Amino acid sequence: MRATLPVTPPYDSAWVLGFLGARALPGVERVTGAAWERATLLHGRPALVRIHAVRHGLEVESSRPLDTLARTRLERLFDTRTEIGAVHAALGRDPRLRRTMARHPGLRVPGAWDPFETAVRAVIGQQISVVAAVTVARRLVEALGAPYPGLDGGPWRGFPPPEVLATAPLEDVPGLRLRAPVVRALAVAVVSGALRLDGTWPLERVEAALRSIRGIGPWTASIVALRALGDADALPAADLGLRRALGRGGRLASAAEVERRAERWRPWRGYATLWLWSEGTR
Repeated sequence: MRATLPVTPPYDSAWVLGFLGARALPGVERVTGAAWERATLLHGRPALVRIHAVRHGLEVESSRPLDTLARTRLERLFDTRTEIGAVHAALGRDPRLRRTMARHPGLRVPGAWDPFETAVRAVIGQQISVVAAVTVARRLVEALGAPYPGLDGGPWRGFPPPEVLATAPLEDVPGLRLRAPVVRALAVAVVSGALRLDGTWPLERVEAALRSIRGIGPWTASIVALRALGDADALPAADLGLRRALGRGGRLASAAEVERRAERWRPWRGYATLWLWSEGTR
């Protein structure tokens, strides 16, 4: 099955794919060249979804017909619906951002295929590098992810759902021992209905529910809001990359200083965050 996701130019597909590729979870998804692939369930059966960047947009191929949820996930993941002109107009008034935006005018906020997965990975990624976080998440999938047999280029697996992670021996996954109680509490909250990540709750309620879980603070909640829930104004103010980008004379800016500076970026603080991240190797 083939389809096309239209995008409003400028759209920097190479940057988006690079961001996703650095965080791609082996066995679940991968980025090769100008293509992204993921194993998933479509209509209850394993399928492979592939996105290829082309001149006029993003071309979708899948081994089974896309359902409405899958198409919505792709639009969120590749941020195809944002009116980028409005973002440029608002953020371009800041000279600091204007220079970075000129170098990457087509930047988008890469989203999430699955909000729960992204929340788990945000917890895993607390205070460790992107590479280390991918390694731990890969081990989690290898230990608890369901196999998706018969798909080209495999072996493929699904990311373990909250029902599995709520009761699994997470402490046995190498590298996850310290974060295991937080991941388990997150999964239990989703299973019990104390937290909903399906878009039916207001963002403020979701963030409050996330932060009520011991071990999830403002940084993690903001990352989930930004990438998993599409909050264009989410600001992970304590993020090291932001603090470094806004510091002076080799001194890191404080989280409070980041928040004060970011007031002028509303309601697009999330996009400003990604532009500042793009200056480094984030």
